[in-house]
Amino acid sequence: MTREISLFLQLLFLVAFAIPATTSLANALDLKINLVASTTFPNAKGAAKFRDRSNQQEFQVEAEVSRRFAGSVFTVCVNGQPVGGMVVDAFGKARLSFDSKLGQTVPAIQAGSLVEVKTATGVLVLSGRF
Repeated sequence: MTREISLFLQLLFLVAFAIPATTSLANALDLKINLVASTTFPNAKGAAKFRDRSNQQEFQVEAEVSRRFAGSVFTVCVNGQPVGGMVVDAFGKARLSFDSKLGQTVPAIQAGSLVEVKTATGVLVLSGRF
């Protein structure tokens, strides 16, 4: 009898906690892409990430270029629209991040969205599609 009660309680626990969590995760979206270097910046590397939870969205872009571009400002565009700028540090790395939990406006990302990283003069550095 106690074994049956124990099994019943385990099943009840599973139904109460595991199933709602699974449903919540089904509504989550995590996308990551590697950005492709342009012919002008053949050694550039980068990635973009987008995360959508029911109450939070995040978007990040990272780029790595030659150290000689330290101090340069790169523009990040989504579907042709500039969404922000990032400064290349002394190591040749730059990062832009948006998080709705911090009150920031996160660009609308979906399958097929184009992400581009450009120099201040509009020269393409990196690009890729989600």
